Amino acid sequence: MYGIIASPDYAKDIKEVLQGKQILFEKTGMFKPEEFQQHCTAAAGISIDILIVDMTCCSSDNDIVKGIRKYRVARSSRVILIAPGREPGDPAISALVGDGVYDIVAPALPEEDDDEEEAEALDIQPYLQKQLTMSYHMGNAARWRSLDDEPVASAAASSSKPGKGRPETIIQEQIIFRDRIVGTVIVGVAAAGRRTGCTHTAVQISSFLAREGFSAACIELMEPELQRPVFSTFKSDEPSQLHPGGFRIGGIDFFPYDQVQNVIDILHAGYKYIVLDFGQLVYEEAGEKKPSAYSQEFLRSDFSIVTAGSALWDYKDALQLVDTMQKWKWRKSLNVLINYADASLFKEISEALTGKEKQTLQLQFAPAPYQPDPFKVTDPSAEAYRQILSAIIPAQQEKRQRGSILQLLPFGKRGKGA
Repeated sequence: MYGIIASPDYAKDIKEVLQGKQILFEKTGMFKPEEFQQHCTAAAGISIDILIVDMTCCSSDNDIVKGIRKYRVARSSRVILIAPGREPGDPAISALVGDGVYDIVAPALPEEDDDEEEAEALDIQPYLQKQLTMSYHMGNAARWRSLDDEPVASAAASSSKPGKGRPETIIQEQIIFRDRIVGTVIVGVAAAGRRTGCTHTAVQISSFLAREGFSAACIELMEPELQRPVFSTFKSDEPSQLHPGGFRIGGIDFFPYDQVQNVIDILHAGYKYIVLDFGQLVYEEAGEKKPSAYSQEFLRSDFSIVTAGSALWDYKDALQLVDTMQKWKWRKSLNVLINYADASLFKEISEALTGKEKQTLQLQFAPAPYQPDPFKVTDPSAEAYRQILSAIIPAQQEKRQRGSILQLLPFGKRGKGA
């Protein structure tokens, strides 16, 4: 099922390519910035698999980015950009690639001939047809991504009078409805170093969300040659519910690394929350720090948690990770969860940086609740996670009568679906 937001120049070509397919949303015209954003918001309310957006239908790149970001916050559906004449390094496209828009159709514009009255029309059909056959993968858009993208200059700004045309800064926006983010919320959990409780925390958060009555999935996304995936050691005979290929424990659908064929399909399955276990985010190779293969996915998470131990060397790993992210120009608000710390030790660790330093680095510190069994959530643990995740869960929940949660630490032989 498809959606289209396009100019009259390319709408016909797009519909020709989609002939015989179901188009649930269609807006054709040259739109003012506020109109374009309204169309993106309207599209987010419809169950669309692929939204095709023609960037020539709006003169403001800044508002194109804002509108598509609103759509991506509400839905994780695939977005294909029609961007004739654009080239790698384009700040608007670079910003959108950072938000998970990996399909860029950008054929070169025909050269103008002074002897001809009208320029030759650009046929985008073969380019769009080819893009639709490609799988959704960040590698398709790697050449468009610039880690230096800060402001986006809109077409309107570039044509302003001298001295008045300044780049418009893109402001990150989220659609909030009844105190929560609309659509599937992605929680990324990564480790500052080895043995800091990353997987334990991912399972605990998933258990908390399931305890609160939300549909939750937990996915393992780590490089097996660098660290040991563990979900495959869990034992369960109950298959996953909302998406096939995983297994279910304690009301949570688990997807081990070796069974995750296409993460985007799981993201579209209708879970309210998906917790991604990334393991160690940065590793060292031949004395050089390198990002893990899934580091960009961590940066795209709606809510990002870094786990760290309370030992001096563990805390140092966390600060080194933040420093590395700054050097690589990764800009991300991080929630640093300190494991194995009592109240006095956590106070000492969290106050090692000044309030201004934490604000500049976008860091929030929180103590991790002590709970050896990751599948068991006590009332004190639930209260702690409710506070930690307050930005992404409703402020108030209706109390529900619940049956017992499976009290099982399921290591051993793998069962069906595991």
